[in-house]
This record gives sequence, structure tokens and C-alpha cells, in this order.
Amino acid sequence: MKDRSKEFIRSSFKEMEPDMKTIVNGFYNRLFEVKPAYKDMFKMEIDKQTEKFIHMIGLGVRGLDNEVELVPALSFLGRNHRTYGVKDEDYPVVKEALLYSMKENLKDKYNEEFEKCWGEFYDYLAGVMMKSANR
Repeated sequence: MKDRSKEFIRSSFKEMEPDMKTIVNGFYNRLFEVKPAYKDMFKMEIDKQTEKFIHMIGLGVRGLDNEVELVPALSFLGRNHRTYGVKDEDYPVVKEALLYSMKENLKDKYNEEFEKCWGEFYDYLAGVMMKSANR
């Protein structure tokens, strides 16, 4: 990712942090609306899953300049997701649901640059996870 995109991710995440629970809950609502069968992949309470998701986004944001720590964590996560039945074709559905929830919750803060940078960020995280899961 370009430095400008990284900086945008960091600053927009900081702005979103107080609303992350609402954004992530909206993400899960959208995800299960689009793909109801995905609910079966989640074995823990949605509140706990929401906290884990927020933690992983934060880890990704903080790790943008520290791939030595970030890549192993994402690789582990990717392998775990494979055991839950997650396939490569599921990642774009998750991306759409996440960006949808961000757009719905952030309203005028969500613009073309926001979508581009967060889409690129998601693609990076998902790419590392898929690569590890497919080994």
C-alpha cells in the first residue's frame, strides 16, 4: 500500500473507533442478509465475534508498517478461517458487506477516497489470509 493510503487508513480508523461496534454490527447484519448461510460459520456469540473483528481491524491498521508482526497474525487467521469453511470466493462478499456498513454508518465521511483506501486495505489483509489458507 502507498504511504498516503496507509495514512488515510490510520486517520480514518481513529475517527471511526468510537463507532466501530455499530459499524461491525452493521457489517454482520449486511453479511447475513446477503449470505444467510454464513451464520452457520460463526460458533460464538455475535458480540464476542464483533469484538474479535474490531481487534483484528485495529491490528491490521497498527501493523501497516510492521509486516513482520502483521503477516504471521493474518496467516494464522487465514488458516483458521479455512477450518471454518471460508473459501476464497467468500472474501469479496465480506468486503462488500464491510464497505456497505461503513458507507451506511459514516454517511458524508464515506467518499471515493475512503472506499478506495479501505478497499485496498481489505484486499491486502484478505490476500495474506488467502495465501496462507491455500498453502
